[in-house]
Amino acid sequence: MLVENDTAFAAGVEAAVSGRSFADLFLRNWTYSAYTLAATAVVIQALRKNISKKKGEAVLFDEIRYFFYITTRTDLSAAEVVRCANERCDQENVIEQLKNGVNALRVPLYDLVSNWAYMVIAALAWNIKSWFAMMMHRKRDRAAYIAMEFPRFIHSMILIPCRVIRRARSDTLRLIGYRPSLDGSFSTSRTIESTGFA
Repeated sequence: MLVENDTAFAAGVEAAVSGRSFADLFLRNWTYSAYTLAATAVVIQALRKNISKKKGEAVLFDEIRYFFYITTRTDLSAAEVVRCANERCDQENVIEQLKNGVNALRVPLYDLVSNWAYMVIAALAWNIKSWFAMMMHRKRDRAAYIAMEFPRFIHSMILIPCRVIRRARSDTLRLIGYRPSLDGSFSTSRTIESTGFA
């Protein structure tokens, strides 16, 4: 359930947090500064946030956090630069998955062309995961599988335990155990077959 701009809901959450003596962070105030580096088009914007930590009703301490935004875009206002940087946060997750999930940014070989090929193959594995997720029927499943980390995707969709039965003219795969992800896998494979890509 998504609740937007509901003051009664926010007051209830605040009362629950303070009543149970949870640690709570809240923004007291913020200040902003921007300056341009001499003889360049680089603009450095600094945002200083005064954040108070309280537990129950008592304020424990104030913490000062600084956020720096470095840009060459002079056409954007300060708020637009911050909004643009905040919208990029999911790209940081994709880069982290390419780095640690798929190991696309590893350099296991000794020459540049081989390392490039390794990176492209690993990035293709990530793209196959995203493409597979976009072919799912339910929007909720699509969003979950697109955001899913790569090792979890491998364990839920690729590494499926089955028994291989070889006969004279055919091989049969029999699933050994049921998983909830198998329903999504079968419906997605039917969607892929109906599109004609397979």
